[in-house]
Parts: sequence; C-alpha cells; structure tokens
Amino acid sequence: MDNGRRSRTRTIRTTVQDSEGMLKRRASLYRAFSGLTNRYKPDSSTKSHEDEVIVVSSVKEGGAEGRYQTMFLRSGEEGGEFELLFFRRLDDEFNKVLRFYKKKVEEVTVEADALSKQMNALIALRIKVDNPFVGGADMVHLSDHELSSILHQWLIPSMVESMGRTHMDVIQEVEMDSEGISGEEMKKADRHFRPAPLNQELRTAEEKISEAFVEFYRKLRLLKSYCFLNQLAFSKIMKKYDKVTTRNASRTYLQMVDKSYLSNSVEVTKLLEKVEETYVKHFANGNHRKGMKTLRPQAKKERHRITFLNGFFSGCSIALIAAIIVNIHARIFSRVRAESDTCLFAYVVLHMIMYAGNVYFWKRYRINYSFIFGFKQGTELGYREVLLLSSGLSMLALAGVISNLDMEMDPRTKSFRTLTELVPLFLLIVVILITFCPFNIIYRSSRFFLIRCVFTVFCTSLQDFFLADQLTSQVQAIRSLEFYICYYGWGNFKERSNTCGENEVYKVLYIVVAIIPYWIRFVQCVRRLFEEKDTAHGLNAPILGHCQRLGLLNRNSTNPWLRDKLAVPHKGVYYVAMVLNCVLRLAWMQQVLGIQTVPFLHKTALAAVVASLEIVRRGIWNFFRLENEHLNNVGKYRAFKSVPLPFHYDYNGDKNV
Repeated sequence: MDNGRRSRTRTIRTTVQDSEGMLKRRASLYRAFSGLTNRYKPDSSTKSHEDEVIVVSSVKEGGAEGRYQTMFLRSGEEGGEFELLFFRRLDDEFNKVLRFYKKKVEEVTVEADALSKQMNALIALRIKVDNPFVGGADMVHLSDHELSSILHQWLIPSMVESMGRTHMDVIQEVEMDSEGISGEEMKKADRHFRPAPLNQELRTAEEKISEAFVEFYRKLRLLKSYCFLNQLAFSKIMKKYDKVTTRNASRTYLQMVDKSYLSNSVEVTKLLEKVEETYVKHFANGNHRKGMKTLRPQAKKERHRITFLNGFFSGCSIALIAAIIVNIHARIFSRVRAESDTCLFAYVVLHMIMYAGNVYFWKRYRINYSFIFGFKQGTELGYREVLLLSSGLSMLALAGVISNLDMEMDPRTKSFRTLTELVPLFLLIVVILITFCPFNIIYRSSRFFLIRCVFTVFCTSLQDFFLADQLTSQVQAIRSLEFYICYYGWGNFKERSNTCGENEVYKVLYIVVAIIPYWIRFVQCVRRLFEEKDTAHGLNAPILGHCQRLGLLNRNSTNPWLRDKLAVPHKGVYYVAMVLNCVLRLAWMQQVLGIQTVPFLHKTALAAVVASLEIVRRGIWNFFRLENEHLNNVGKYRAFKSVPLPFHYDYNGDKNV
C-alpha cells in the first residue's frame, strides 16, 4: 500500500507542446534508459524466537533456503495428531506458494531483461528515423554486439572518444548534437532521407512494445496481489487455528511468513516502479496521468441510463408486439414479409439475449471471459450493455414491422406499395451502417472486434472457434439474408410475389449457405490438427466430439461423468444441460423425417421454432465451453496473453535470421 501511495503521489511531468498545441517527442525519449532489472537483496537479518507450541525452521536445499518445516511440540496431548497433520499440510501449502512465487519472479526478471533490450533497440530506431544523418541498418534483428556497433557508427566523428560510456549516454549526446542543425537542413533531410517503410516500422515497433509493457505491468500487479493475498490467507488460517485450539501459535508462524521470500522480496515492487517510469517517459511523453491511465485502466462504472434505456426499449418492444398481434387479427399480412422482416432479426436478438445471460453467469461464477476472448481491458460489454443492444435492435425491427403493416392497411398508400415493401430493406441497411460506423458511438471497440473476427474466422484462435460455432446455429438467419438478396435483387418486391423458391440458383444456394458455417468449423479443426499435432482436433472435425473436448462423460472423474473441476457448485445443472443438449441437438430431425410433432404450426413457423431452439441450445453450450477454457487456463497458470515483440534475439546474442 505504501509503495502504491508513493507511486500515485509522484510528480506529474510537464508535457511539451508546440505552437499548435500538439504533443512533441521529448528529448528525454533518447536519454538514459538503464533497463528494468536491478538486483535488490532484502535484509537477511533474522531474530530467533522461542515458542511453547511450535518451532518453525528452514530446511536448506542445495546450500540455499529451500522449504519451511513446522515442529509441533504438543503432539502427545489429546488430539495432537490432528494438529500435527494440520501443520504438515499447512507447510506443504506454504512451500508450494513460495516455490511458485519464486518461479514467477524469476520469469518476470528474465522478461524484464528482454523488454530492456527491446527498449534499447526501439530508442535506436527512433534516432534512426528522427536523425536523417545516420547510416542504414536492419533494425528488426539485432544482437547486443550489433546494436553497439550500429550506435557507434551513428556517432558524429567528434563523439568517438565517448565509446567507453553506456549506449544511452552516447545516444543522449548524439541527440543533443543534432539539435544544433538548422531547421532548413532538418526539413530538407526529412524530405530526402526519411523513408516511409522505416516510419511504418517504428510505429509498429512502438505499438508492440507499448502493448508488451502494458501486459507486463498487469502481470506484475497480479503477482503482487498473489503475494499479498497469500500472506493474508495464512494470517487468517493461523488466527482461526488459535481461536479454535485456544493456543498462541500464530505469532511464531506468521513471523516465519514475514521473514520468508514471499514477504521480503522487493523485485516485483521495484519492477512496477521502473515500468511506470519507463512507460510514462517513453510512451506517454512524460504525462504521468495519461501513462497510468493506460497501465491501470479503470473498471467500467454501472450507469443508470443504461438500465433506464434498457427498460424503455424493452417496454416499447412489448407494446409493439401487442400492436402487431392486433394488426394480424385485423388483416393477415403476406408470408413474404413475415419471412424477410421478422425472422432474421428475431434470431439475432434471441442470440444476443442468450449471450447476455452467458455474460451474467460468467461473471457470477468468476469465469474470466474478457481475458479468454482477448477483449481490451475496460472495453468488454457487460450483460446490461448486451441487453441494451438486443432490446434496441428488437424495438427497431418491430417498429419496421408495424410501419410496414400500417402502410399496407392504409388505403391511401396503395400507390406507394413499392415504398412499403422497401421498409425491411431500409431496416437492414440501417443495422449494417450502425455495425460498420467508424465513429466512437454504440460500443465501437466491440463492433470492430466482431468485424475482425468475421474476417479472420478461418484462423485458429479461440475467438474464431467461438464465432464459427455461433454461425452454425444461425443457419436460418443466413438463409434469411439470402432471401433478402433474392427478393430485392430479382425485383420481386415490385410485384409483391415470391418466386425465389422456383429459381434453381436459389435452391442450390439455399443448401450451400447452410453448409458454409460447418465447413468453416471443419477447416478450423483440420488446420489446428496440422499445427498442433493433436488427434483430438482430428476427431472433432468429422464427428464433433464436443463431449471429449469439454471433459464430459468422464467415468473416472471425482465428479461422476463430469470434469474434475467445476465452476458451478450444483452438479445437477451439468446433467440437465447434457440432456437438453442432446434433445435440442436432434430437434431438427423431426423436419427431415417428416414427423408432425406440432400439427397446428405452419411449416415455416415450425422451422423458425426449431431454429430458435438451436440458438437456445448454443447459448447453454457457450457457458460450459468457456467454463472449460477458464479451468484449463487456471490449471496451466495462463492469465496473460503473449505479445509478439518487434526485435528478435537469440540466446547467444547473435543475429536471429
């Protein structure tokens, strides 16, 4: 807490601005960067303390501090064997935490060294771009020796005598000397010696390294939280032990915890401070508030207007549904518009409602869906936002339906039948325009994230798998889009006739569009089979072995026929979901086999019901799919995404070709 307070109270540096108010790169961007890692040794002084209940000692392994072992001095008393077993298990857990923490600290130290090299190379590249009087070099693959030689080649001849100093001191002097060049010479050099590819390379490198710093900082914060929470946990455990046994053993044990590496190590704290300083200086132009806003994005606050608008749109939708029912009883409208206007948006709205329910339960059972999907921190939509979008789309679609019906039933609009038929098309165009709107409105980051996933659906990331699975449940919606193209493209709307079913091309495409989502999923599985050499993906491609992939139907599990670890405490939920998944997955077969389970429904209405049931099934499946991914991440200690770095080194410091 003290370290965090000191960090927050650090003086904000003044931002340099030009005459037009735009930010300029500070000269300090090229100056003394000493790296992220400095070794700090904690105070190793210890004090012995005798206790009447327990004695905690450190067992050295390989000449270094290894593990801690507690000797219980009252094992001969009644129930002492249980207390002895308690301390053995407590020691095992503490040593496990200690080993894990040491391992992670070593990992972040190595990563900090790598980021230091990346920063040195980035600063060198900045000099290369901003100083037009330096020679050319390949800045993508650099070894330490090559970086040193390149920096010295960039020196003005009078600076050769400074070779004994550090790279960053030399860079500082080169930058300061270049300030003496006249403005006309700099402009002329910029026009003739600043190649566009190098500028693009610099922007790409800055983006990647900036993202790497943000992710590294998040990792350090989680590691610090891990340290604090475990200290708190052992403190509560020992206080509870004292309360139950009426002994006074917590003081001795907690003194050991305080003297251990878990409490005394300062590497993480020092790295946090160094990362903050480096990021503010080199990526926020010295603006501390701006830099910390990026490193520590604030959690989204719940806004009352979202709840209000959600209720307003939902109420309007219910009122519009009632009005449509009244109009239908007054006059039956054509089947063409029933298919084209209501079904498409009904499927999408239902899917969004199911996703909102998924988000609610993912949050309730602490499933880290934002990390799994790769959402940028602070931009992920909560269930209220998703419900707002679904209710808004529902109101928009129902308003289109009611306006279409009113225009058709009004005798004064008989001469405007073409305009009446264009209402569904206008509605679709509005939705598409909102989806691709470049302005920062209506959750732009989430809209663009979805668009990117659509264009990369053949890739092998989890987002792509998840989207492809959703598309397999939206076959009827895709067919509705095909109907739009046929109905309006062939000009049927002018005559209010539906001749699409008589067109041979339409019949073929009607089958093809239903196969495309499954074909995409098949290609993903095959590609992953060849990339990861895992036969499970090969089995998943032809037979859709979801049960094996989700860990279900496991006879030897601690939870019969389920996974060993479950997020939902009620096991009955899993059994019900398994049964529903099987029943709803086979619901479409009644249409193929010609079974009239619901004889009073029209064939088109029955197809819509079956498609809706498939969307409901997919929504239920989505929860358990992400739960499985979350548990795998926890089991493999995956809590951070890997960020590719722009400059590459091998372990020997040689150029990595």
